[in-house]
Amino acid sequence: MVNTDRVGPSALEREAVKLLLQAVMEQHVRHGDLVLNGRSDEDVADQVAEILKCYVDQLGEFEVVKDHRATLFEEARVYLAAGKADLALMLIATWIEHWLNDMIAWRAESTGLNDSEIIQLLRDSGFRSKLTVTWRLVFAERLPDRLVGIAQRVGERRNAFVHYKWQSKPAGDAAADDERTAALASDSLAAVQEFLAIEERLVFANDRDRFLRILDEVGE
Repeated sequence: MVNTDRVGPSALEREAVKLLLQAVMEQHVRHGDLVLNGRSDEDVADQVAEILKCYVDQLGEFEVVKDHRATLFEEARVYLAAGKADLALMLIATWIEHWLNDMIAWRAESTGLNDSEIIQLLRDSGFRSKLTVTWRLVFAERLPDRLVGIAQRVGERRNAFVHYKWQSKPAGDAAADDERTAALASDSLAAVQEFLAIEERLVFANDRDRFLRILDEVGE
């Protein structure tokens, strides 16, 4: 029987609204519409409220883009734990590509490039270029050499796995290769956290906790 005496949203409904608000506002931060660095809490909160008002005025006319990176990361962990390191590396390589595309597109948009120019930039930049030359051109800094090296090895192993570019090996060599693959998969999972730390610094100015607190206050 439906309880008709309940007043106000349930805890589940409130949590759903909170997560939706966070997802929408994170998009605005990534797109450069909502800047955190160098602004007071009150200033940020006022802009969040204004953005929400625009959505209310145009209810039903906005879209939230789902970020699949968390799913890719968790599935990679599952595959590695199950001894399927090559499958884990395939997912991590996809995660890194998504991360690079998202980060480069975010910064490129803030420099004034339009959507078609950003798409062209991403299409014309290969995996290695996004890690090195394109990244430096867009961000005016280099990614750490160690992270670039891990990402390149992950990409190479993914390509070999997907395109069957390996040869039969004696049992001892195959076992050693499996160990190296598992070690690379483990290193790549740790590297994901370092990529995310770079994202926190560049996109959220290492201030995500403050950002979430402001959202909670606005949503109350």
